[in-house]
Amino acid sequence: MGSMLISSLQQRSQAWRIRNFGENGDTSLGNPQSIEQFLGMVEEMGELSHVLLKHGQGIRRMDPITAAELEADALADLFIFMLGYAGRRQLDLEYIILKTWEKVERRDWVKDPERGGE
Repeated sequence: MGSMLISSLQQRSQAWRIRNFGENGDTSLGNPQSIEQFLGMVEEMGELSHVLLKHGQGIRRMDPITAAELEADALADLFIFMLGYAGRRQLDLEYIILKTWEKVERRDWVKDPERGGE
């Protein structure tokens, strides 16, 4: 099912996170380290929202090149925090993405605008 790139990145990010921030061993949903990873995702979504809003409004000297760089950085950071969250929760992010994509890919909203063929 795929190239294992995401799984490899998830393992590497977990090792990096443990080396830099430690590990308390608790993988529960409410674990403070899981919450930190989730809040990191939210913060990066905020950065992406900021870029889209300010560039769309044409303010804060948001030229297209700067906007594209900030957009790319926010997307990459969002993914890195997602790797961390999945790792903290012991979820195989690659498997989850591929399994969900198989469902999404079968949907056809043109043929079935009400349910997408589900």
